[in-house]
Amino acid sequence: MRIFKQALSDGDLLALSSADMELSQGERLDELLSRQAEGAMSRDEQGELIALMQVYHQLWLRQSYALAEAVRRGLPRPLAS
Repeated sequence: MRIFKQALSDGDLLALSSADMELSQGERLDELLSRQAEGAMSRDEQGELIALMQVYHQLWLRQSYALAEAVRRGLPRPLAS
């Protein structure tokens, strides 16, 4: 994505590469996934789960692009072995 190459500072890029889903959204996603596993979801909950999974997926993609750009810039520290 071009935005990562041009518009973000190194600090903003690193922050985006490690951004998390909002706590309340993550907790609700966990709850809905548990309900799904139990087979106890309403239609409204199914729609909510789909919406939260889309939010999660979009966040994951942004993190991936940001991390790739950070690596291209040589920003992250090497992982400890």
